[in-house]
Amino acid sequence: RIRLRGSDGGQNGMKNIIYLAGADTFPRIRLGTGDRPDPRWDLADWVLSRFSEEEGRKFREAVEHACDAVSLMVQGKAAEAMNRYN
Repeated sequence: RIRLRGSDGGQNGMKNIIYLAGADTFPRIRLGTGDRPDPRWDLADWVLSRFSEEEGRKFREAVEHACDAVSLMVQGKAAEAMNRYN
């Protein structure tokens, strides 16, 4: 997901970036892990687990899209990137 600004969404790394930048008004691209297969799973274990073959394929595709989106965003075409990839 591409956003032009926003909160940290509970993610500590993004929280620190916003703190250091002094604002949340910068574009970002988020690649999510998807839902846990079982809500009883520990979140850290789920996020840090290995990808299945299918998940790996989807991840590589998402990274390709993210790279294309970054290229558009650097050219000042963030709205186009959002329309194309969100």
